[in-house]
Amino acid sequence: MMSNRSRADIEELAADARAILGSKVLQLAFEDMERDCIQKLRGIPVGDLTAAHAHATLHVMNDLQNYLQSYINEAAMQGRK
Repeated sequence: MMSNRSRADIEELAADARAILGSKVLQLAFEDMERDCIQKLRGIPVGDLTAAHAHATLHVMNDLQNYLQSYINEAAMQGRK
């Protein structure tokens, strides 16, 4: 993913990713979005397009968190080399 970047770039991006993941406002937004999606899913029939949208939103939030964490992990692995 970031292996084609310099070590300094990787460390800088990892520091940014840590700050983003540690952001209280972002965590609050994720929690609110997740709660809203779950509420929507509870109240709509399976197969409804709103359900697909809610599932997609949850997946995107999880993917974003996973990508940010992977940047942190990659920098840690680079630091061990």
